[in-house]
Amino acid sequence: MQKGYLTESGYETELPFLDFDCLKIEIENFYLNNRVLFDKLTNGDDMSISATVDEVFLRLIRDYAQYKGQPEEKLLNYKLAEA
Repeated sequence: MQKGYLTESGYETELPFLDFDCLKIEIENFYLNNRVLFDKLTNGDDMSISATVDEVFLRLIRDYAQYKGQPEEKLLNYKLAEA
């Protein structure tokens, strides 16, 4: 099975690179669009978006490292630029 994702222009098989700035924008937008729900879950306490983005990004890097070199069916739907 070939990995990929759906875009506005069709199905892409080239996996996207995980980008910190894009991830931050997506999480901020998700939070702002669902603020009422988050306020209910946190009893009105503000969430630290910056800390949340840092934690999510770190976990995605760990997942990538864990699954690197695994059979294709266990690969994630993104890739990292490796230095």
